[in-house]
Amino acid sequence: MIWPAAALEVAGGRLSLSPLPAAEGLAGLASAGAGCLLSLTEPEEEARAGLADLGERAALAGLRHLRLEIRDFDVPQGDCGVLQQALAHLRGGGHLALHCMGGCGRSGMIALRLMRMAGEEGQVALARLRAVRPCAIETGAQMAWALAPLD
Repeated sequence: MIWPAAALEVAGGRLSLSPLPAAEGLAGLASAGAGCLLSLTEPEEEARAGLADLGERAALAGLRHLRLEIRDFDVPQGDCGVLQQALAHLRGGGHLALHCMGGCGRSGMIALRLMRMAGEEGQVALARLRAVRPCAIETGAQMAWALAPLD
């Protein structure tokens, strides 16, 4: 697979979505210009994929690593302050790579929320997102969370 799987311009930066990258995929993300990796997977998922040390591997590849653990097919629970850090990275012209296991549901939900936080209208942003990643957002709950009023 070519990393990232899908990318679009958001808030003056580049936002890419991909499945959980293999160890060699981290270097590919860095080569594609990513400076920050936002992991949406749970540590158990990463361990099953042989990436229990994902944060360390990301750092070795030159990526800043952020984490927002979300259960598969679910929505975030609790504090999502890391999204402000992710948005700041984009607004600074950076490339933010985000991933879940498949690069669709959780990744699409967070991508859409970030696009909205950047000032994009929900349905327009969704159409733009799905133009590059048709599988973005897999459940009604994920869609509702992504489109919910911003705080």
